[in-house]
Amino acid sequence: MQLKYKSNGNVDPEEIRGFNHALLKQADEVQGFFVTTNGYSQRAQNEVTNSKSRMVLCTDKDIIDSVFSTFKKFKQTKHNLVNKYRIKNVELDGVNNLNLFGIKFKGKCKIGSIGFSKRFNPY
Repeated sequence: MQLKYKSNGNVDPEEIRGFNHALLKQADEVQGFFVTTNGYSQRAQNEVTNSKSRMVLCTDKDIIDSVFSTFKKFKQTKHNLVNKYRIKNVELDGVNNLNLFGIKFKGKCKIGSIGFSKRFNPY
């Protein structure tokens, strides 16, 4: 996961290429998430599409939905996996709504970390 705080301007293709280079060194099962506060330039989005990267572009506002939908797609394509979810340091503040794996929260949410572990179970 790569996080970029941007007070102005969007993520550019060079930043995408740098993360993609690191992601290509990982095992094929590794899924990358690039998270920013301000969005992506069209060229940065094209970089991900054209390179057929295993990277998901998301913002601080839609990261939970992005992780959940990506994991759901993965789960549909991979059978016989035992999964464990680990979410640490959840803080709520404000009036936004959040549905986290079926658990509904009201308030602005800060999450310290999200982890998934999977183990192949052939039987």
